[in-house]
Amino acid sequence: MKTRKRNHPRSAIILIIFAILSISALSIASHFFLYNLFIYPYNFPFYALMVTLVVLIAGTSISYGIKTIKIKKNNYVPTKRQFLLMICFNITCLFFLIIYSVESLIINADQLISDIGYELYVGGAILVAGGVIWSLYDVILNLIILSRDGSMSLISRFKYRIRNSNPYLTNSEISYLIKQTTRIKVAFLLTILVCTALGVGAVFLTGNQRCYYGSRDFSESNYDLPETHYNSSLDLLAGTDLEILEALEIGLWRFTTLQSSGGFPLGSSMDGTLMWSDRGKGCPLFPGEFSIQQGTPPVGDLYLKMYHLEPNPIYLNVAKAAADALIAVQDEVNGGFYHEGRRYPDGSGYQPHPHNIRRAAVLDDDTMQSAMRFLLNIYNITASSTYLNAINKGFECIFNMEKDTGGWPQKSNYGRNAYEHYVTLNDDAFYRVFMLLLKAHDMFADRTEFLDAAKRACQFLVRVQGNGGSKDQKGWSQQYNDQDLPAWARSFEPPAICSSQTARAIDMLIEIFLYTNESSWLNPIPEAIEWLNSTDTRLTGDLWARLYELKTNNPIYGLERGGPYKNPKYVYDFDSARPGYSWQGNYGISFTMTKWLKLKEFEYNVTDFQEWVRTPASISYLEDRAIGALNTQNDDGWWLVGNEIIDTMFVNNAGAMIDYLKAII
Repeated sequence: MKTRKRNHPRSAIILIIFAILSISALSIASHFFLYNLFIYPYNFPFYALMVTLVVLIAGTSISYGIKTIKIKKNNYVPTKRQFLLMICFNITCLFFLIIYSVESLIINADQLISDIGYELYVGGAILVAGGVIWSLYDVILNLIILSRDGSMSLISRFKYRIRNSNPYLTNSEISYLIKQTTRIKVAFLLTILVCTALGVGAVFLTGNQRCYYGSRDFSESNYDLPETHYNSSLDLLAGTDLEILEALEIGLWRFTTLQSSGGFPLGSSMDGTLMWSDRGKGCPLFPGEFSIQQGTPPVGDLYLKMYHLEPNPIYLNVAKAAADALIAVQDEVNGGFYHEGRRYPDGSGYQPHPHNIRRAAVLDDDTMQSAMRFLLNIYNITASSTYLNAINKGFECIFNMEKDTGGWPQKSNYGRNAYEHYVTLNDDAFYRVFMLLLKAHDMFADRTEFLDAAKRACQFLVRVQGNGGSKDQKGWSQQYNDQDLPAWARSFEPPAICSSQTARAIDMLIEIFLYTNESSWLNPIPEAIEWLNSTDTRLTGDLWARLYELKTNNPIYGLERGGPYKNPKYVYDFDSARPGYSWQGNYGISFTMTKWLKLKEFEYNVTDFQEWVRTPASISYLEDRAIGALNTQNDDGWWLVGNEIIDTMFVNNAGAMIDYLKAII
């Protein structure tokens, strides 16, 4: 029986469909990941690389698909001009592929891996290699067709017949060549799509889900509201003071309904159906998952604070459950803490957290520092060896993270060119590690490693003061690369001299002087104060810009899509700055200057200065804060930000009430 020859160009249609799918996939990815693509300055070359790759593959695929359809329908043969255009298109794409590949996959490989992950990096590199082969294949193929003669070996390698050993290709052979190439491209694109689908499916089926999209609910409080007090002085309160105590107890009791597997979220909806961490409401926390950053440690510390006021075991038990949750998710390999923790139903922790495949210990946003402070505080009360072991593991991690020249990166386990690898003062990361070391030194006076590390940190500050700036810019930057120079972080965080971190550096130098009584630590301070006080630095009164341009000292402001590859990289106009970032403020600079003046006034007498620092706040000030907290609490016992329950609001208001009650009883 004769088989009927198909006249419909099925492979060509499939090729065009696959090409359109590739463009659609890029568009969808751009929509969902646009923020991440531009928030980190080194992601843009990789994005440009992927765009070039898709344009190359989709463009040539659509071209070959259309040609194949025409050949099938009309015995069409493309002109020389069309082949020339295809050669130029491929060479252009090949040029940009190589340029962007070198820039993103080689020069900035460490940063790119830190931003998108090793798996995506390898996948992208494989795709680019395939794109280069694809482009070279097209160029060679079109050159052969265009010349219609040439190497017999090349032609035979592509398995095309040469009639009567004639080196010239006939029109029918050109048509055959194009149709076969279309089939090859279909197979290539199909392989990519199938492998991608299998990879995504494998991750989805075998990996831990990264976000929870089910409905949550408040948990049951683990204690009843107390009717009497262990601290009998609290039973004598009356009037407004009694109202403050009752509101405090209700607020503390209510907040335990957010506790999940011992930990707390960063925020919650009013009905408890949605709880989140710093990764945002778009990626909610699972049941059994909690926030470490601005979540569990400060809340746990608050219950310890209440336990000091009212030694009822119910408050200590809440704090112990929070501490146990932290220990369960402490990295068993390096002793670090991540932004979040997640526990299995049996109470064991995920190792590592699904978002933290690289096992990074995080010093950003007071994450690990707050966890360690809390563990120190609860160990101070319980003297439990369990907490001490976790403390020792945590400090071992911090010491391992410390650079040879002093100072700590924002996160561990990142490559040399990643900004997370840089020594980071930003957001007080450096300062909080330093103060944590001094706290440990106070608790374990027989151990010298804590004060020694604090000294090395200050040696780093002395060494990098003013680096990269003019002779008058004797301040400090937000982050430093391995050459001790101010460096880019995110796309809106350019290298600059930073007013807020200059103040924190001064604070640290004063502190290390108080611990060592070595006056040499104070030597860098006068020039730093002079820079902060300069009329070129102060904006008005007690207001400073956050960042000042290196050399010129002009206030500068970051752009959402700025960065080292953009023009402009940043702006000089506050109104054009990226929203949602603190570009101007006091940043505690005024108090730092007051401390310096007082230290000089006391003629650098450590005892007199420390007595001044420890002077308690006035009762009237504490009362105003407590009454403010009382007046902002709603009828259900929550302190809200809009319609959301936020940990920091709870900690600040409940803490104000505790401070006042401790002062009056």
